[in-house]
Amino acid sequence: EKIKILTKLSPDNVIISDKGRTLVNILKELSTQGYTHIIQIAGSDRMEEFRNLINKYNNTADKQGIVQFSFQGYELKSSGMRDPDSEGVIGMSASKLRSLAREGNYEEFIKGMPQILQSDDSLLKEIYNIIRERSIRKS
Repeated sequence: EKIKILTKLSPDNVIISDKGRTLVNILKELSTQGYTHIIQIAGSDRMEEFRNLINKYNNTADKQGIVQFSFQGYELKSSGMRDPDSEGVIGMSASKLRSLAREGNYEEFIKGMPQILQSDDSLLKEIYNIIRERSIRKS
């Protein structure tokens, strides 16, 4: 479901992959495919965590002497600051979106979705229904 949605949202030159469940697995896969330069986008609250991880493991051998991934260039870009007290997308989080979906509050849910989706009501409803179904099932 995530791959399907991301594919609809992404430009044709963006690679959407389900090859890894962790950042290290994904970086290893990209390195294996021959990529030498990576640009990663992350929330401002995760920047330090990702920077530390890359600095620790890039071009570094593990206990068996194997370098899991090696990039000549790695750029980490912030997707922006999030103010949890703000209205709309700026204050939105995945937890808030799941809560709104679980509560059945579609109108508030769509206010928290990115602008690029606002013109595609069928995709918004599809995303909402997927999140709502999974959130209700887990509660």
